[in-house]
Amino acid sequence: MSMPVYTTGFIDNVLVSGSRRFVQLMIIISNSGLATGTTYLEGYYIMAGVNQQFAAAGNELPPQTNQVYMYPISSMDYFRVELTASLFQVEATIFGISAGGVYTPLPVKQEPIRRITSEYRDDFTLSSADFAVLSFRRRPAIVLPEQYGAALLPQAVEILATRPVRYQLVLGGTVNGTYVNYPTPNTNTLNASTALQVNYTCSTVTGGSVVFSGQGTGLSGAHLNTAVNLIENQLKLPLPHNTAVTLVISSLTASDNIGVTFRMEEQW
Repeated sequence: MSMPVYTTGFIDNVLVSGSRRFVQLMIIISNSGLATGTTYLEGYYIMAGVNQQFAAAGNELPPQTNQVYMYPISSMDYFRVELTASLFQVEATIFGISAGGVYTPLPVKQEPIRRITSEYRDDFTLSSADFAVLSFRRRPAIVLPEQYGAALLPQAVEILATRPVRYQLVLGGTVNGTYVNYPTPNTNTLNASTALQVNYTCSTVTGGSVVFSGQGTGLSGAHLNTAVNLIENQLKLPLPHNTAVTLVISSLTASDNIGVTFRMEEQW
């Protein structure tokens, strides 16, 4: 599975017989989906062996709309464009324009940039009541510009239990507790390396929508690990802005002391 991280790679625009292939660049970003996406556009060029930036733009893109960017590139020997987007349905089409007005489509390929961000929790006793154990949301203040268009997906769940358990992923709703930046007491992830905040003090979620559910087995006297790869189970759910995704679990029999890991995939 790949997410929308698009790049042209470096394009040769060196002077040949006093002229360049392209003098202008047109970038069309389209959102064919039904939800608003976020995008972050970057452009770089090389002159005299020095890599410099010529474009940096972060924007929201409503559904069924386009954004068009134009950049002069008549002084650039080599240039590269990269776009990160928060939705599968966001795509980029890029043209090089010659001095004579000829539009040449430039190759664009997807290059997903991934990291897995996780959190662990074991400071509670599980009962038959639903318990919101871990929750993630997109951080409201970004550290790096690329994080603005980051695609964030629930990636995996692991539950260590001695009794059968039920688990649900809830999108949205109101979650108690507090969302914090990394690092946390259990996870030494650098603050600047993730676009996520985590809530490991929650216990309830009100409202929201269940987007995935299942159950796991237990083993009396020993812990069994229930490991679920959500993406391999076809849950490809980019996390919307201003929305949390929460792991809710409960015991199917008696109370239990368990440990839980919730992982998110980041592409930016």
